[in-house]
Amino acid sequence: MIDDANPSKERARSSMVVRALFVTLLVAGVLLSALIAGRDATADAGPAVDPAAALSSRPNFVVIMTDDQDIDSLPVMRHLLSYVGGGWVRFTSAFANDAKCCPSRASFLTGQYSHHHGVVGNGKGDQLDDDHTLPVWLNDVGYHTGLFGKYLIGYPWALPGSYQVPGWDVFMENHRPVDNQTDQALAFLDQAPADAPFFLYLAYTAPHHEAQPPERYRNEDVYLPPRRPNFNEVDVSDKPLWVRRLPLLSNALIGKWDKERANSQRELLAIDDGVLAIINKLQAMGRMDDTIFIFVADQGFSWGSHRWLYKNCPYVECSSFPLFIRVPGGANRVETRLVSNVDLAPTIAELAGAPITGRVLDGRSFAALLTDPGVPWAEGVLMERHEGDPPSLFYAAQSNRYMYSEYGNGDKELYDMIADPYQMENVVDDPAHAAARAEMAALLAGLLAGEPLPTPTATPPGGATPTPTVTPTGGGTPTPTATSIGGATATPTATLPPVTPNAWNYLPALLGSRPTPVPTPAP
Repeated sequence: MIDDANPSKERARSSMVVRALFVTLLVAGVLLSALIAGRDATADAGPAVDPAAALSSRPNFVVIMTDDQDIDSLPVMRHLLSYVGGGWVRFTSAFANDAKCCPSRASFLTGQYSHHHGVVGNGKGDQLDDDHTLPVWLNDVGYHTGLFGKYLIGYPWALPGSYQVPGWDVFMENHRPVDNQTDQALAFLDQAPADAPFFLYLAYTAPHHEAQPPERYRNEDVYLPPRRPNFNEVDVSDKPLWVRRLPLLSNALIGKWDKERANSQRELLAIDDGVLAIINKLQAMGRMDDTIFIFVADQGFSWGSHRWLYKNCPYVECSSFPLFIRVPGGANRVETRLVSNVDLAPTIAELAGAPITGRVLDGRSFAALLTDPGVPWAEGVLMERHEGDPPSLFYAAQSNRYMYSEYGNGDKELYDMIADPYQMENVVDDPAHAAARAEMAALLAGLLAGEPLPTPTATPPGGATPTPTVTPTGGGTPTPTATSIGGATATPTATLPPVTPNAWNYLPALLGSRPTPVPTPAP
């Protein structure tokens, strides 16, 4: 737990050194356990399968999208993290280009940045040209498509209630409880035609504030993520104006949001039940091995980092989101290279063999990356915000080393994401980082201009490191300290995901930098 009253960044750094020593020893034990588990799994595994060869030419797709789920929440997803069926790729560097519900979801449907598709804020979904979207492209090549849950806020806007959104064979837009939305998706699978591939988009409205967990989890003792070192940051003198004008979070407000955090985690338990129910249904239908399963959030959420309680910021808490993709026939692995949500539509379209019409996409397909972890992949992500006053509007660029942002009032930021993964020291004016600033400013300008990223000639270290199929047991995986809610100590319902040399996102600041990659046996 971080001391909210700490007046000095120097004291915070000192405490991090102590934690670093502890966590280094902890991770060493976890890695040993993971290696043992990996060897055991390898010994039991059959011949290796080429996922590209095993993949159907017209696979089914299941996309489950959560609402405002940050990466720190993941340990509660005990079914998702079981990697049922194998072949899961866990992306640890997936970013939302515009970290707000409507812009982000429109980017998923179009493969475009919000300043191109026009949905630059919530309630502006009527700006979307829905004649040229992912479901239309899939429907045009024979996919049976269905949406259940959240579409774009305010739908149908000024349209008549009888309006049919193009591309959807079944369109059930609603903000119902988690279990109801899961049941709608299961019914869609029951009724899916046998002679056509399907595209299921289950767009949960949870765990969006205010979370409403179902009765079975309403009083559940639940895992709560530890506070990040940048929680309620005291010294924000190096930050842009929009952060400097934020007041410190009061104890009363922190207590209120702690309760909301617990309910959010409880609602994620129900979503995780839905994940398992969909997987079980696919297995019962005999469709698991010709279905690509995607679990993704629309964006992250800041639970008090840099004093911010919301999304729609360039920091990792807002912009980094969970992304898991299962490709039948592959091996479980961690992928650390950068992708963003504009990349999802072109990836799905390529895998489905669906031509893209009516749009010039900003995203790039990473289909090859799913089946060949050695394929080169250029890294660079654009982030943006278009609603608010000038000090809060920004364009930003994320590379595999730095985050750089420019605000509407002229403020700028630069963070070294290896030395400072919690973005506590803005080094934009540091002469020692002048070259990095110029490099990132050029990257941002190139992304905005639509210039292609330079293609690397070699796979970055760690891009293809596999993870164990099952979470190590017998004390090998650390359990974070539980947070007290309402006087009662909450207990975790799940352990942390397997810690591997590349799963650095879960413990970055405690380690100080990415661990050096080492070989890990395949599961």
